[in-house]
Amino acid sequence: MDTKTITAQRLASSAWAVPPLARRDDFSLNAAANQQIIAHQEAGGITIILYGGNAVFYHVALSEYGDILQQLAEAASDDTLIVPAVGPAYGTMMDQAVILRDYDFPTAMILPQQEVASPAGIALAVEQFAERFGKPVVLYIKHDRAVEPEAVGRLMERGVLSAVKYAVRRDDARVDPYLEELVEAAGPTRMLS
Repeated sequence: MDTKTITAQRLASSAWAVPPLARRDDFSLNAAANQQIIAHQEAGGITIILYGGNAVFYHVALSEYGDILQQLAEAASDDTLIVPAVGPAYGTMMDQAVILRDYDFPTAMILPQQEVASPAGIALAVEQFAERFGKPVVLYIKHDRAVEPEAVGRLMERGVLSAVKYAVRRDDARVDPYLEELVEAAGPTRMLS
């Protein structure tokens, strides 16, 4: 697994694959199938794999989080960056930060809890998670105005963020003032869409 510090060049070096997390019929982890998925991505030239919403990391049990991290780290080649997700609940992600510190993942993606949090609260939680994790993080923005652009810019400037994954749906993707403000505040080189 690639454990080097995340740079803008590294972010742009590969498409970001977002595969599912394979499980057996009894919902236990399927290490062999996850290895196959990673190997298939790598064979296609993909060197950045993000385990987030498609992998249903929103609902990963804390009791299995370490096992998942271990399996993914062992399955990836030395050139493949694995980005596991954390959250969405604040308490869960703070516990996940402690577990993540036992591994060499250079970043993790925060799946913020939108419905019961304010934009300022999400920004604060991102900062607190990154501090506990000890590394910059990817912030997933799926809802319009989930975090104010100025706050994202400050987090980027202070080295809290390695990237922003932007997934706000628009009727016309060419018209997105929120994205324009985020790019202006945080810069274009660490924005993923």
